[in-house]
Amino acid sequence: MKYMIFRLLTFSVLYFFCTSSVFAFGPDRRQDQFGTIPGYLVVPAPYVYPGLGKGWMLIGYGGNILETNVDAYLVAITGDAEGYFGSVEEIFVIPKYLYLSGIHLNIKKYGLNMYGSRGMESEKDDFNIFVGDKYILNKLETTLSLMERRIEFSLYSQNQTGRTIEIRGSKGENPQTIPNAIVFKGQRNGAVLHLDWTDDLKDPREGFRLKTTSDFVAAVDTGSPEYNIFSYGTGVRLIGGSGNVYRFEASTGNEGPEILLIFQYPWSGETG
Repeated sequence: MKYMIFRLLTFSVLYFFCTSSVFAFGPDRRQDQFGTIPGYLVVPAPYVYPGLGKGWMLIGYGGNILETNVDAYLVAITGDAEGYFGSVEEIFVIPKYLYLSGIHLNIKKYGLNMYGSRGMESEKDDFNIFVGDKYILNKLETTLSLMERRIEFSLYSQNQTGRTIEIRGSKGENPQTIPNAIVFKGQRNGAVLHLDWTDDLKDPREGFRLKTTSDFVAAVDTGSPEYNIFSYGTGVRLIGGSGNVYRFEASTGNEGPEILLIFQYPWSGETG
């Protein structure tokens, strides 16, 4: 793990010096990338999911809270899948340069699609739904941001634990109770390098962006693989003046390569 992080850091430093001069000739930012105009939203919403059940969610969002860069989400869940989800993003430790983000999920019922095979070989309905009565996830991410957010490098650590008690078909049918609940734990660490050569990070209208990822999943406890998993991915998006996006993504690792190619679809506004 330490050698992977070292290689990523070395690559990032070299990449920074190679690309900083290139970004000087890119499109100018249309607006301040560190805006602090606040916004708030609260929405109730129903949910129905095979194997998971139904109920209601109360979704709350606060953007640029107290005229800072901090964004927060909170989802309270009632019904069959009682629990909550919360996240906080862009807590700047060093203004405009270094920020923290975190996620916490705690839910008493979940449904997880488990495919019979990985990658492009899997069929549309070639999976079972593993239903559990406990799922907890925590994630912490640290991000270094440079040049008006044109270059961002992140390190993250994520852990999760859960318990599976039932297996259902892909449509939620034929439930089979597991006599002894399957308890699993997982730990994931990784790094992300994001280069943004567009006119705006959150609402781009022209330019392109490159995102590379590398993560490591260790075998830590019951229910986890008996071997460590490494994966690497790269994605490129080109945004034209008409708002169309040309997107290419590729990934590889212990479980083989995957390639995704999409042409000309409306820009949806995500920053990934």
